[in-house]
Amino acid sequence: MAEQEHKSTHLGAAGHAAKTAALAPGEVLDNRFKLINEIGQGGMGQVFEAEHLTLEERRAVKVLYRFKSDSDVAVQRFLAEAKIQAKLKHPNIARVIDAGVSAEGHRFLVMELLRGESLNDWMNRTPLEQKDIYYINELLHYMVQVCVGLEQAHRHQVVHRDLKPSNIFLHYDESFEPPRVVPKILDFGVAKQVDAEDLKLTRPDGICGTVEYISPERIRGEDSGVRSDVYSLGIILYEAMAGATPFHSTTASTILARAVDRDFKPRELSKINGHVFGRLNRICMRAIARNPEKRYASPAELAQALKSCHHSDDGQIEITDTLIKAVHGPRRRKIAIAAAIGVALLIGGVFYWPGFQGKLTTEPAVSPPVTRADGAVENRKTPIKEPTPAKNKQPVAEPTSKRTKRAAAPKRLSRAGSKSIKPLPDKAGSVIIRTVDRTPGK
Repeated sequence: MAEQEHKSTHLGAAGHAAKTAALAPGEVLDNRFKLINEIGQGGMGQVFEAEHLTLEERRAVKVLYRFKSDSDVAVQRFLAEAKIQAKLKHPNIARVIDAGVSAEGHRFLVMELLRGESLNDWMNRTPLEQKDIYYINELLHYMVQVCVGLEQAHRHQVVHRDLKPSNIFLHYDESFEPPRVVPKILDFGVAKQVDAEDLKLTRPDGICGTVEYISPERIRGEDSGVRSDVYSLGIILYEAMAGATPFHSTTASTILARAVDRDFKPRELSKINGHVFGRLNRICMRAIARNPEKRYASPAELAQALKSCHHSDDGQIEITDTLIKAVHGPRRRKIAIAAAIGVALLIGGVFYWPGFQGKLTTEPAVSPPVTRADGAVENRKTPIKEPTPAKNKQPVAEPTSKRTKRAAAPKRLSRAGSKSIKPLPDKAGSVIIRTVDRTPGK
C-alpha cells in the first residue's frame, strides 16, 4: 500500500501512516541500537536518540523512511549524506559515525548526539524589538563558526545547497570547561520533499534546496558554486536580524520571482532593526547580492568581514574577536550592566546626600512670625543661630525671656496652609513645643 501511494503525485493517508509508523521508541535497530525516544521527523526519515547496547553510549540514529527506500534518488542522497559528513571531520559539522542496513531493511545513519536547539528556534525565541547589540554579538559569534565549518566542506569540493536556520544546530558542548555552545551544520546532500503547508521545503521540479534560501543563479538553472552557499548564509544573517527573509512572501512562486528580479530591492537592515549599524548592513547586503561575482568569494572571506565588524559609523561598541567569544549569555550581561549602573547611582547618592543635608543645615534659619499683644503680626527676619548640643548631656531648660523664646524657635519658615512650631515655656522654666496651625480660615 505504501509503495502504491509513493508512486502517486501526493501521499495520501496510507502513505502518511507508512511514513510515521516506520519505527518506534523501545525497538532495537540492527541488534545494536535501542531506540530511546524520537527526536524529530523530516522529509527523509526519523531521528532517534539511541543507546549502543554494547558500548552503552548514546547516539543519534537517523532512519530512512521505508517508502523512501524504494526510491533510488532518495537512497543515493541518504548515502551521500553519510559519506560526506563522515569525510568532513570538523568541530562545526555534525559527525557521522556509522551507516548500514538492518535485517529488516531499515537504512540508517549513526551520528553524534547533539544537545541544544536549532538556530531557527534560537532566532524565533527573540522578538524583533529584543534583537539588540547583545543578540547580534551572539549571532555573529555563531555565524563565524558556521562559516569556518562550511569553508572546510568547500575545501573538499562539497556545496551544501540547503543551508537554512533549521540545518544549523547550536550544540551545548560539555566537553569544554566551562561548557560552550558550538554550532553544527547538518544535512549535507539531502534534498527535502515538498510540503504544501511549509514554504521552506524543496520543490519537486528539480530545484534542490529551500525556497527562501536558494540563490538566484540556481533558480535560473545556472551552475552554482561556493558563492551560492555564501548567499544562503547572507539570507540567514538577514533573517536573524530582521525577523524575516528579504524576499519573504506567502507564496513560493513570489519568493522565487523576487529573488531574481533586479528591480525588487529588499529593505535595508538598518531601517528594520535600529541596532544594525551601517557596516554590518553592508556586509549582509553584499552576501545576498544577486550577482555572484559581487558576493564574498568564500565563507572564509565572509567570516573575516564579520569578525572585523564594528560600529564604525557612530563609534559605539566594537565587535572584536574577544567580545564575540565572550558573549555567550547576553541576558546575564544585561543584568550585570544594570547592576553596575545601580551601584554607581548608589555610590553617587551616598556622596550627594551628605552634601545636600549639609546645605540644609548651614543655611540660616528665620524666626516665625510673632503675634503681639495688640493682635498685629510682626515678621522677624533676623537669622537665628542653632545651638550645638553637647554630647551625652541632658538638654538644659531655656530661660523664659522673649529673646530666648525666639532663639529656641525652629529654623523653618512657615507658609500659609502649613503648620509652624512655636516654643512656649512651662511654669517650671522648661520649654514646651506646641504646634500652631496657620491654615487660612482657621
